Amino acid sequence: MVRFPVLLFTISGRAEHFSKGFTMNTDCVCCDDCAECNDCDNCAECAYCAECVGCAECVGCAECVGCIDCHNCDNCHNCVGCHHCVGCHHCVGCTDCVNKQYCIDNVQYTREEYTQQL
Repeated sequence: MVRFPVLLFTISGRAEHFSKGFTMNTDCVCCDDCAECNDCDNCAECAYCAECVGCAECVGCAECVGCIDCHNCDNCHNCVGCHHCVGCHHCVGCTDCVNKQYCIDNVQYTREEYTQQL
């Protein structure tokens, strides 16, 4: 299904675009059902996030890309169910990890092992 953003109104001189339901977002584009997010793009059901792209169900994240159900993560990419992680890539269910990649439940794997585990 193709979504067409709707121009709602202007905040801080930038247009706000959205597909459906949002609360107190600033400078977000094509975000659905997000609350109090800033400068996010194509996110869904997130809250208190900033400068995230393509995330879903995240809370308190910043500069994340493609993350799902992450909480208080910064600069993470393609992570799922992570908490308090920074600079992580391709992690699942990790907590308090910094600059890790291909981890599941805080256990480090090679890229091949990670793919097999999933």
